[in-house]
Amino acid sequence: MWGTQVQDTVGAYLLKFHPNEIVWIKKNRSSIEPIRNGSVFMIGGLGYSALHSINAAYLGEPILWSNLAIAGGAVAAGYIMKKLRSNRYVIGKKYTLNYIDATPVKSANELQ
Repeated sequence: MWGTQVQDTVGAYLLKFHPNEIVWIKKNRSSIEPIRNGSVFMIGGLGYSALHSINAAYLGEPILWSNLAIAGGAVAAGYIMKKLRSNRYVIGKKYTLNYIDATPVKSANELQ
């Protein structure tokens, strides 16, 4: 354990699971994940509404509620995208987990 009290980044261990115990597998993140999960839409909508409100107050102009409604629609679309986006493969619904036996097969000569 390299002189540490607990197994940390310098240590490694293996966990054994029965295939029936695996319920889901986490998806790998892609580079476009913030777009796919709606975060960009929520940040953009909130940022635009804040910018419009601050500019309207600074310039002494009225706040256009139609612009805030469009920004709110973008936030709502991002929220819906985030709720509908799954970050895991659920075993049993659409995906299955197959066990592949990797033990070496004995040849006919070794059986004798």
